Amino acid sequence: MDAPLRACARKRREDAGAPLELPPATRRRLQAEVARTQGGLARAPRAGWRGLLAFWPRLALATALFLVLGAVVWRFRPPPAASEQTVRFAKQDAAAPPPKDLRDAASDGMTPAPAATKAINSAKNSFIQ
Repeated sequence: MDAPLRACARKRREDAGAPLELPPATRRRLQAEVARTQGGLARAPRAGWRGLLAFWPRLALATALFLVLGAVVWRFRPPPAASEQTVRFAKQDAAAPPPKDLRDAASDGMTPAPAATKAINSAKNSFIQ
């Protein structure tokens, strides 16, 4: 396949004849136009703070996009599985249930204040009636 392609290319070059030559004035004008539109020589990269000052808008945009993407991912992430959640409750001592009445607490060696006893008795009497 390679040999027929090379033969065809050689035949086309022979049929085309000699390459066209531009007059020197036209060649200079064309090269000047290319240099003007393409910028001529490549600029040297900026170094130090000048390079950073020229680069900061791109860095700020990239940081902002990264933060927005992170917020979106954080917002729409699935909730953790139930096995991963840790639930902590206050420790309850089953051996010592809370007293049912102040009188039960008084039997443990604690004596309620007289005003509290009167208030409890009056509340019980009004509730019973």
